Amino acid sequence: MGTKQLYISSQLPADQRKDNAKKLISAGLKVANISETLSSDIFIDAVLEQIIYDSKIDTEKKSQEQNTLQLQISQLTTEKAKLQASNTELVNKNTELTNKLTSIQSAVK
Repeated sequence: MGTKQLYISSQLPADQRKDNAKKLISAGLKVANISETLSSDIFIDAVLEQIIYDSKIDTEKKSQEQNTLQLQISQLTTEKAKLQASNTELVNKNTELTNKLTSIQSAVK
């Protein structure tokens, strides 16, 4: 039975679709006396990823996109916090230097 049919009939969990499809492709290549190479493995992986993504139902796609967006939001929030901390530090240094400059100018007058 094919990978998609196994998945649809709930005999194959979603996270095992790629591995199962890859095993079937490897078996087919072996039967055809075609040896696998690193390049063919990379190509097969890319094709399988695209096929699996294309075959997902809309809710799965939306969920995957939502997870990706949540990760990006988290990363950007962390980066924003670091930039705000850096900005605060620079503002404090600027204030300190401005005060020193003012003191020096007052002393020179």
